[in-house]
Amino acid sequence: MRPGAIWLDLTSGDPRMAAELATVAAARGIGYVEAPMGGGVTAARDAALSFCVAGAEAAVARVRPVLAALGANVGASEPASIRYLGEQPGAGQTAKLLANLLWFGQSIAVTEALLLGQALGLDLATLRDTLAVSAGGSQFIDRHLGYLLRGDYLEDFGIGRVVEELQTVVALAGETGTPFELSAQVLRMHREALARFGAVGGELLAAKLLEQRAATTLRIADER
Repeated sequence: MRPGAIWLDLTSGDPRMAAELATVAAARGIGYVEAPMGGGVTAARDAALSFCVAGAEAAVARVRPVLAALGANVGASEPASIRYLGEQPGAGQTAKLLANLLWFGQSIAVTEALLLGQALGLDLATLRDTLAVSAGGSQFIDRHLGYLLRGDYLEDFGIGRVVEELQTVVALAGETGTPFELSAQVLRMHREALARFGAVGGELLAAKLLEQRAATTLRIADER
């Protein structure tokens, strides 16, 4: 790349590596903007991705039209899909990792809750709808639980990649001395899913592992 160019990094990775890349780019007169994307294959196809953005404001301004074209709410003065975390290298990657950490954790917590409710005789569809509007509601329940309830374990994203991301964020917690007991358990569950199913596609394979241990599945016949 020539000096004056902007390197727009849309991958999700380690914030420590992002800081190194920003330094390498700066030494060559190249702007570096990290914008790890979220939303998956469907959002990419629909131009509805979201981005956790970090980098120098001038560099971000240059790439903002590209991000807006790929993200939701195109045409807005500040698309909701673009979240600017500041100039600190690694800030975008950190925010994306934490967002994914919460999603991975919710996938396990919601699965366990539904398995227990089902075991105690509750109607699964009614329970799902009740939880959705409760204090425990979440985007996972609203937007992603339906995949699990129709037997789709989200094979577009590999369980090995899930484990890599969780290992990174747990390591960062260790380096900073941050208490992270619950999140370490989330990592353990996904490692066990990786060991059970192998390095295959399946972002929800930890949920499948819980189903197998419960000797049942979570299914709603007409789930769409």
